[in-house]
Amino acid sequence: MDKSLFSNHISLKNTNIDDEFWSKMQEKVRTKVIPYQYNALNDKIKNAEKSYCIDNFKKAKKVIEAQKSGITTPTYPVDKWHYDENNADKNAFHGWVFQDSDAYKWLEAVAYSLNNKWDDDLYTCACELIDLICSAQCDNGYLDTLYVINDQSKIFTNLKDFHELYCFGHLAEAAVAFYSSTKNEKLLTAALRFADLICDTFNENG
Repeated sequence: MDKSLFSNHISLKNTNIDDEFWSKMQEKVRTKVIPYQYNALNDKIKNAEKSYCIDNFKKAKKVIEAQKSGITTPTYPVDKWHYDENNADKNAFHGWVFQDSDAYKWLEAVAYSLNNKWDDDLYTCACELIDLICSAQCDNGYLDTLYVINDQSKIFTNLKDFHELYCFGHLAEAAVAFYSSTKNEKLLTAALRFADLICDTFNENG
């Protein structure tokens, strides 16, 4: 591959789509699709399958706050791909094991939308979600609500099936996109802390 093709990289901030069809699609994503998806993450779409995504971050935040106060939190099984009211305690993690990634994908979409057209309300909503996500992060940088809520002793014990590194990848992508679009460093800092933990855990001398 000719590497010179990448020598004149054009930043997204220096690009603009001026097309009757695609401009309308971008505006529809900003005003309709992204808000709709946020409602889905909050389980506010009538007759839709529950996401539990935002609720899991709220539960994880409570766990972190309790542990910082010296309170021992209960543990729950980490043995399924999907959890709901029928097979898990109401205070345990609910949803698919990769559910966190939906929040990160949403934030990445917001980042690119803000880059295209600034929206104060959308930015505020994203920052509130970022605050919640960061409040669910362990002191050592670990961030995955399935294990934070259910059983922290099982962290990094099933990388093949339970998507911890997959979720981290989407966190990293969202963090970079959001920082690039807004210069807000909060999510990027959280992602870097988790990246440091991963490196410390899996380096050759670990």
